[in-house]
Amino acid sequence: MVSGNSIGNSILGASIALIFLIFIIVIIYYFVANSKLKKQKEHFSNVHQNLKVGSKVIFSNGIYGKIIKIDRDTVDVEVKSKAVMTVSRYSISSIVD
Repeated sequence: MVSGNSIGNSILGASIALIFLIFIIVIIYYFVANSKLKKQKEHFSNVHQNLKVGSKVIFSNGIYGKIIKIDRDTVDVEVKSKAVMTVSRYSISSIVD
């Protein structure tokens, strides 16, 4: 016959092992997500520092354009139809030179 104390100890041991496993998974996820976020920050910082008049850029929604004026937080961009849009400089996802 199995005593109640033996079952309680095995449940406690399994619970501790499960909590430890979840803790390890959370730590691994944190490091993976953190490194990806750091690379993304570096990319966008590099893009926003290298903006200059005449650069061809692509926005996060897929619109291509050419920068004609740069302000502090906005950029005037000319698109193919010769229309000029004023957009946030942070919506630019990459420079396409």
